Amino acid sequence: MKSKLLVGVALSSTMLINSCYFNSAGHIFDKASYQATSVTRELGANKNQVVYTDGEDYYVELTRFRMGDPVKTQYSAFDQESDDSEPKLQARGKDLFEIPKDFAMYLTGKAKGPDAPTEMTRIRKAETAERIKSRCTTMPIVKDAGKYAEVWQQKSSAAP
Repeated sequence: MKSKLLVGVALSSTMLINSCYFNSAGHIFDKASYQATSVTRELGANKNQVVYTDGEDYYVELTRFRMGDPVKTQYSAFDQESDDSEPKLQARGKDLFEIPKDFAMYLTGKAKGPDAPTEMTRIRKAETAERIKSRCTTMPIVKDAGKYAEVWQQKSSAAP
């Protein structure tokens, strides 16, 4: 009985001394759903970027960023709180967005403005985006875009 008590005390002490645990569930949930954003500021001249068009609709490809602090694998009781007011962004792939014609004309140098879209519509499925790009022609982007961000909740189709 005394040896079981000593083993229990030793294990408890070890856990308190280490003061950490592994966050494997955090990684799973991070892959299933996260706050995402794409920003037009990455569009600009001399970056080998293009506007896709089928003659009626216009599209651009933007990086999808995960917003917020990265998921930590191991937490410790001695970790310091971060006081960064800037949101952290981590690149998580590319998405295709439908953009207004006037913004597309600005980016390609065919109009004087506007330098930012009034709205953008994200093409949700990668297969649909690839099909759209395959049927479109491209025009090089020759002007830098203004500041605009699209924010959404990114959900994996494999989440359930």
